[in-house]
Amino acid sequence: RPSLFLETFLFFGCRWLDVHVACLAVLMLCKALWFEYPRGWFAREVVLLVSCTVAHRLRHVLGSYGNRTKNSASLAAFLALTTPMVLGVGYFTCMQVYVLNLEFVLGVFSLSLLAGQLLFSAAAGMAFYLRKRDLFMVICGTGVA
Repeated sequence: RPSLFLETFLFFGCRWLDVHVACLAVLMLCKALWFEYPRGWFAREVVLLVSCTVAHRLRHVLGSYGNRTKNSASLAAFLALTTPMVLGVGYFTCMQVYVLNLEFVLGVFSLSLLAGQLLFSAAAGMAFYLRKRDLFMVICGTGVA
């Protein structure tokens, strides 16, 4: 049976990360009006936010598909894409040019959800494997994350 815990974390994590990205976009525009960014940094942060959004969508599709069909290869790809997501969320949590307290709190909550997704997807991937190759891919995906 598919992992109920993983599906729950995927459902709420997807919704939460959508809210987080929307808040980041609004706050980024407000900060561009209030503060002076170093030359070229605002565009880089916008590109990074768009990249995180694309990775988030792809991760959600892979994780949900892998869990529902018990496909270890999809869960391994989901696990491997966790690293860029954690790096992106971590950047917006505490390393961007101007970090507001609200962004820090939102980011810590998002990182907590990503950690739960990582934990439950690794457990589900190891439970779903049919061939040793699938187990190896899940272990490699977990190792990358």
